[in-house]
Amino acid sequence: MLLAAWMIGGPFYRQILDGTWEVPRRWEMFTTFAAGKICEVEYLQDMGTSVFVLDRYALLENDERWSDPESLRRISSKRQAVRIGRSLCGALNEEAPDVRVVARCARRSGWDKVAMGKKNLCKR
Repeated sequence: MLLAAWMIGGPFYRQILDGTWEVPRRWEMFTTFAAGKICEVEYLQDMGTSVFVLDRYALLENDERWSDPESLRRISSKRQAVRIGRSLCGALNEEAPDVRVVARCARRSGWDKVAMGKKNLCKR
């Protein structure tokens, strides 16, 4: 019970009550364990007049390179997100698909935007 109170009360005291005593820990967005290992990725298909969110799991479920759903779930870098996005270009049954990636990755300081969806991944 005391441990739970310490875990909740420490960050509350430092950040909500603006306490100056250094003993209670501060709350951090990500620890060193998660920083650099987690990315939030969204793939978009630009159809000219509208934009659709693509489901990478449904589109790549029959692709041998991505048969393991874990490799599609745990994206940890911009390079990996772009590689999956280029695979989506081939999975779409269209002549000239326009797939874009919007991604942000976890850093100790918070979320870092690494891709803004400005570039069509299907054009080499």
